[in-house]
Amino acid sequence: MRQLLIADDEKIIREGIAKLIQTSDLPVTIVGQAANGQQALEMMHSTHPELVIIDITMPAITGLDVIEQAKEFLPASKFIIISGHDSFPFAQKAIELGAFHYLLKPIKRNQLLSVVEHALETLEEKEKDLVLTDTDITSVSEAVNGTVCKKALAYINDHHCDSNMSLNFIADKFHISQSYLTRMIKKSTDLSFTEYLNKLRIQQAIFLLSSREDLLIAQIAELVGYSSQHYFSRVFKNHTGVSPIEYRNEKRG
Repeated sequence: MRQLLIADDEKIIREGIAKLIQTSDLPVTIVGQAANGQQALEMMHSTHPELVIIDITMPAITGLDVIEQAKEFLPASKFIIISGHDSFPFAQKAIELGAFHYLLKPIKRNQLLSVVEHALETLEEKEKDLVLTDTDITSVSEAVNGTVCKKALAYINDHHCDSNMSLNFIADKFHISQSYLTRMIKKSTDLSFTEYLNKLRIQQAIFLLSSREDLLIAQIAELVGYSSQHYFSRVFKNHTGVSPIEYRNEKRG
């Protein structure tokens, strides 16, 4: 069972979300309900939740500030933001901080459960991606580099929407050669760095296209890390067989 923390200054919303989760079939356990940002951080330190549903505007410390601080000690956890603000800058900042998703109030039951389920699937996939067997490591030096590569993959998973993400940036950040990083990513994911990065970004784009009707295609492209809408559309079509607009229209029925 995955551990989930809920943080919102409105008691009725906290309890409503808790009830939705508890009456679903999702494999999660609610480890706490926080009424403000400071309380949320304290609970995170003591419970180490893998999933956090958090309001963006709370007393003392905002949800965005909580995420920024929590990422220091919970780098692999998934943060789902809930907000009454239909604001692209808020959503953009949330993505920059590594938030998993941004939901608008009033929260729809099916949408919330879908986002939580998707977060759980992402956690499972991430753990599989980070598995390096003993046969992958042939020396003490490679064992050290293997650990570094696990951290590098985790960083890519958490920051794939960063438009500055590149093989050179990751190699420099973790002090390993680009060739070794390329080889280990290929061995762990069966994909090149670019293929893996695009896969993560397109998965996020698909989810946003399905759940955020308020966002334009250009905004989604920017949110998932593409500065060019044209390039984003080309990559998206290569992965799905249809353009982002066609995909959204198909989902609308």
